[in-house]
Amino acid sequence: MAADRPANILADRAGLENGEIHVWNAPFKHDSDATGLALLLQPEERARAAAFAFDPDRRLYVHSQGVLRQVLSRSTGRGPGELVFEGSGGQKPRLRRRPDDGDLHFS
Repeated sequence: MAADRPANILADRAGLENGEIHVWNAPFKHDSDATGLALLLQPEERARAAAFAFDPDRRLYVHSQGVLRQVLSRSTGRGPGELVFEGSGGQKPRLRRRPDDGDLHFS
């Protein structure tokens, strides 16, 4: 796997039907290289990752955000790096909606 590309750890397409709930498991190895997944993150997410004091915590954050972006990308048809999250403070993040978006919720 090239370090400049995110790992392809998910199926090619995550089809969702109205009312369905999908649960994803993306195992994390503490010695994994998160460089490819970091390329998917928005600048705010990269800044948050850089603020972690310990490298394993930083890699876990990048891994989880990168995988979340891959999952949502397959559900929305948008590129992982194109997704924009909203919400601040104590709010749960949510995906900035487009007019053609379905009713997609994630946690």
